[in-house]
Amino acid sequence: MMKIVIMMMIIKKLFDILISRSKINGVGDMPVVTLVKNAKQYRGQYVTTKSFQDKEVITHGKDPVKVIEEAKKKGIKEPVIIYVPEKEVAHLY
Repeated sequence: MMKIVIMMMIIKKLFDILISRSKINGVGDMPVVTLVKNAKQYRGQYVTTKSFQDKEVITHGKDPVKVIEEAKKKGIKEPVIIYVPEKEVAHLY
């Protein structure tokens, strides 16, 4: 149990460091990267694009397998799939 508490404290500290260095609200030196046009309308969903350079959404939805299948049906041979997190949610990988 003590190890879990220590790990949670470490994760929180790392998260605080990341937030303080981010460019959100004009603070820090980490650039903001936009992967998807109109991302706000796709929060909590998977979206596909033609490439990482193309920000136009081809398909979107909650099921990543269906989203990819739909993009392929639209003629995209190798769609890029991106998860758009919900507002104010951080994902650590």
